[in-house]
Amino acid sequence: MENDFISDALWEALYAGVIPIYYGAKNIEQYVPPKSLVTFLKIGKEAEAVDKVFQIVQNSSLWETYHEWRKGPLPSVWKQKFEFAKT
Repeated sequence: MENDFISDALWEALYAGVIPIYYGAKNIEQYVPPKSLVTFLKIGKEAEAVDKVFQIVQNSSLWETYHEWRKGPLPSVWKQKFEFAKT
């Protein structure tokens, strides 16, 4: 729940092509591509989170919106933030 603390499990999930259901750092959206995960803290209640996941899984066009970031260039702000990671 600490800002800026992100487990490598999140990066592995994004790399694997899934839509992570994230519960952790409140500022996570500063670190991931836009609309790339379901943020539990924004949803609030477990039942609502489950409903959201079912909506995404059952609606292919909604599912695709969570993968849209993969099709184009990442936002320049996000790329600049992680330029140091290029090796």
